[in-house]
Amino acid sequence: MRRLALLGCLVVLGCGSTQTLPTDGGAAIDATTFDAAPSTDATSDVVDAYEEPEDVLAGCTPGELQPAELRCTGLYLSFTKRVISPDAVAYSPGYALWSDGAQKKRYIQLPTGSQIDVTSMDDWTFPIGTKVWKEFYTEVSGKERLVETRYMVKGPDELWTRIAYVWSEDGSSAKAEPNGIGKVAGTSNYEVPSQQQCGRCHGGRVDNILGFEAIALAAPSATGLTYGALQTKKLLKSTNQNYEKPASALQVPGTPAERDALAYMHMNCGVSCHNAITPGAKYVARLEAAKLSNVAQTTFMTELVNQQSSWVAPGEKGKTYRARPTDASRSAIYLRMGLKDDVDGNGMQMPPFASHKVDVDGRKIVKAWIDSMTTTAGYPAPLP
Repeated sequence: MRRLALLGCLVVLGCGSTQTLPTDGGAAIDATTFDAAPSTDATSDVVDAYEEPEDVLAGCTPGELQPAELRCTGLYLSFTKRVISPDAVAYSPGYALWSDGAQKKRYIQLPTGSQIDVTSMDDWTFPIGTKVWKEFYTEVSGKERLVETRYMVKGPDELWTRIAYVWSEDGSSAKAEPNGIGKVAGTSNYEVPSQQQCGRCHGGRVDNILGFEAIALAAPSATGLTYGALQTKKLLKSTNQNYEKPASALQVPGTPAERDALAYMHMNCGVSCHNAITPGAKYVARLEAAKLSNVAQTTFMTELVNQQSSWVAPGEKGKTYRARPTDASRSAIYLRMGLKDDVDGNGMQMPPFASHKVDVDGRKIVKAWIDSMTTTAGYPAPLP
């Protein structure tokens, strides 16, 4: 009966995994192309898993917030076959955080019968017991494979536990690494952040979760459990009917160059750090759901364009601005994206840690926006 119930959930409700899962930018990646990541077909693998029973939770402590092994978190129906539990629903936001080129797969599990409170559309509140997982695939010893899975769970005290699990080379186990790993063996410089470092980013949200949010999930390229799917499944609630806001009202404004840049910086700068609630943030670079009518209405115009930066570009004699119209060479947001591993001697790379590779494409997106800031396009003339 249990096997049939699970199959019913997968087939009828569509709440399980599929053979191809979305990755950043909305493109699908075949799970079989990754080492130690077998197919997660929603029907055949579940049948196989129960034809060869596996007690995934053997030796696990029920209700433990920070298990020593990933298999104890509830992500898997079959750990050895890497079959995802039907309770863990796949999703891919339309805009994603740069992670040194790593590919990612994401899953979320909401407690049965619960809803996400979207009274504040910019800061969703998740029910106690919410679980989120994110898998990272990168090259290890010349072969692309699953290297870590990050896990978050909201405890009974409404506090979040965050921890990374690092996979063994043969894919047979994934152990908790609360202190992180400075460089994963076999990689050029892939870093697994510590629990303390995780808090530095996730503290930028009132309720911790970063990528599972309105603007990213309403994007046209979002897949899986999107904003629209959340509405259809009635998983949102609000005291002011915010849950009725259509996805069309949450689109990033502007020209293609503006949309690409604002979406990129929203997810890579504003959601985690450059926002109103992060201590020490010198400016806000986050989109707000109620201010998406035009670019001029966003914080990017008021807090970046022609605003002098406290950071001065090395060797630059003139002033450096956060974004100087038509001049990326004196724009801090562009220049600092090109700094890695403290090359300028004062630790001013962006993002500030757990990244060692420059996002070349991301820099191009930001530069294209700066280049497009002409007076005819409605931008002010660059300050001296």
